[in-house]
Amino acid sequence: MDDRLCTVDYSRDASGFTPHTHSTYEILYLVRGEAEVRFGGAAVTAKAPAAVLVNCLEEHATHILSGEYERYTFKLSRRRLDELLADPQLSGLFRCHLEGAHVYPLNKRQEGLLHDLAREAGEHAQDTFSAQAAACCLKLFLISLAREHRAPAGGPPPQTLALINAVQRELDRRFAEPVRISELAARFYVSKYYLTHLFRAWTGCTPKRYLQLNRISCAKELLLQTNLTVSQIAAKCGFSDATAFIRAFRQETGRTPNAYRRQ
Repeated sequence: MDDRLCTVDYSRDASGFTPHTHSTYEILYLVRGEAEVRFGGAAVTAKAPAAVLVNCLEEHATHILSGEYERYTFKLSRRRLDELLADPQLSGLFRCHLEGAHVYPLNKRQEGLLHDLAREAGEHAQDTFSAQAAACCLKLFLISLAREHRAPAGGPPPQTLALINAVQRELDRRFAEPVRISELAARFYVSKYYLTHLFRAWTGCTPKRYLQLNRISCAKELLLQTNLTVSQIAAKCGFSDATAFIRAFRQETGRTPNAYRRQ
């Protein structure tokens, strides 16, 4: 996507989606109908009106369970959203998921904010104030969700959220470098084992896998948008060599980099 905070897509297509990932955050706003959304090996059911929040790099697939189906899909720039959400309690809505916490039933006010966001990101996108208006709608929507669903006893303590958020941002920033999780843990004054346990408990994957997903996501974009060789892409995405890149890419996608590029 371009450098806008948000783009929006509207659809009434009731066909499902194959498993995929995005380098963006995503909000699936279910206006009508019912859908099952799979995240790795787990599945959650969303009944309209509801919002499904998807973290960047999080594999997911949607299966429609009803005849009538209507939804908006908001794709949110990782960089712009991280700049907007300084509070880890808000970014944690995307980054840290308890069981079933991907899905949020919506009240009328929250639906109204998403409809306003759709207008600002869609028909009003070229207006002088659309970017600021979209940011306001999105932040008010997430604050409303956090107030309603993130009770202090229902989620990780603020210091845990802050730690996870800081580690993820560091991995986002340094994924092309040779990062050692033990050194990263020491930087935040925790042990490697404690960090790995905490990170996996609240995000669903280990720091090492999150780093790998960043690299694979970058590689996918370079394969589709450039003519760089596999070796050049491997170097740009933080892999030690082309062989390690091909092995990791096949493990994640089931295809070699060249096969992915051709298809």
